[in-house]
Amino acid sequence: MISVVLPTYNRAQLLPRAIRSVLSQTTRDLELIVVDDCSTDGTETVVRALKDDRVRYMRSPGNLGPAGARNLGIRAAAGAYIAFQDSDDAWRPEKLEKQLSALKSTEADVLFSAVCRHRDGRADEIFPRKEIKPGPVAYEELLFENLACAPTLLARAEILKAHPFDETLRALEDWALMLELSRQSRVYYDGACVMDVYEQAGSVSGDRSSLLLATHRLYQRHFQAINRQLPAARQWCLSMLLYAQGTNRLPFPDDILPLLPDFVLREGALPKRYTLYTRPRTTPLLLARLISPSPTPILLTRDMDRFLLPRYGVDPRVFLLPEQFLPKK
Repeated sequence: MISVVLPTYNRAQLLPRAIRSVLSQTTRDLELIVVDDCSTDGTETVVRALKDDRVRYMRSPGNLGPAGARNLGIRAAAGAYIAFQDSDDAWRPEKLEKQLSALKSTEADVLFSAVCRHRDGRADEIFPRKEIKPGPVAYEELLFENLACAPTLLARAEILKAHPFDETLRALEDWALMLELSRQSRVYYDGACVMDVYEQAGSVSGDRSSLLLATHRLYQRHFQAINRQLPAARQWCLSMLLYAQGTNRLPFPDDILPLLPDFVLREGALPKRYTLYTRPRTTPLLLARLISPSPTPILLTRDMDRFLLPRYGVDPRVFLLPEQFLPKK
């Protein structure tokens, strides 16, 4: 049997579509555990009105967030396999059948698939990107980018019961899980598009503050492996910069600064290969061109007139961080 865990919070109007997509699966041997994360919009009434004995309703003791609600469902799951659904998404009818077959044939512990994302009423993106090919997925690959979202996962129950979601995270909890599982288990990507994701206003995935805090937490856990892969390290640094925009949080707070890779340059401790220059206030945010294969240097400076050049005469492209991005002296 497959246990499907569906956490929900105040999505009573959208919930029926998600539930129907689970109950209409071509694989009938399943249970659906709806974990109500303290909704106030009549979610319980919607679920209890369903006439299907495969549906179980649970209400969390407090608002736990997506990770905590999923873990509640994991602990209650009776199936040999566990899958996850979100309250605002829809599975395609053969999702579980195809995934279970692939999981068994590849002898994987955890399998994930692709999704079709819908924005503003239209399908405009396949995730993960098409360049990602089906096959085993290693920890090092997942360090570069988040390839899986929870509703595409199918895993052996004992794996998830031993390695549940991180309840301290309010975002990127699926990435955190996959990073841990890829170090402990056999992970496989089958490349099949098995579901449709409908992005909603107010979703956690769009909350930059939560994304930034989660990125900091994950970077602290994995920075040594990340920094060994320069393209991955650059991507993590740029993500911190992006998520910090529009918030009152620092992309590189005091507990992150000492962990950053060597291409993040401090004005007061520049390597000998660089020289610091002063330019007029018209200095653009990005200067010159990127030297391959070195990653883009990021200069931490309080003076936006500053930029740097290698002593050997070729301009790198440099990201300048204004004062509000840096911890106070």
